[in-house]
Amino acid sequence: MPEKKPLDFSEEDYEQLLRKGPPRHQGDYFSLRHPRMSTAKRAKIFAPFAALKGFEEEVRSREIEYSVRPEKDEETIAALNRNLALLQERIRFHPAAEITFFSPCDDPHHEAYGLLGTIGTICGTVQEVNVSRQFLRIEGRQIFFEDLQTVSLCDR
Repeated sequence: MPEKKPLDFSEEDYEQLLRKGPPRHQGDYFSLRHPRMSTAKRAKIFAPFAALKGFEEEVRSREIEYSVRPEKDEETIAALNRNLALLQERIRFHPAAEITFFSPCDDPHHEAYGLLGTIGTICGTVQEVNVSRQFLRIEGRQIFFEDLQTVSLCDR
């Protein structure tokens, strides 16, 4: 069997092909089966393509500024206990509250993982106060007592 040689194109051949442009099919079988696609439609096909999956989320996670868990003094702890007791008494009436809490970094690839976190606030209806398991549930989110910073009851 004869040995296949790679095609040997010169720079001049490539320039000639480049100047020639894309193939033109007008009225032949190919153009009937494959009509020219608009630029908008072509863009729509490639829009969902992401070359680096998860890259945007990774960049966004690096922009979060993490801090050390704030220490609570005796007065803050007493106020938390008082307001948690009130929430537990009123739980059947679905009390509204504003909760400020510490949220530890949960990204295992970040240097803050397990060490630092962010402070968040959530307002809404408290669904559960579980003293034995040391958490409360507000608007479907479970927050442990150790992460609570402030608890304020809201009047509706």
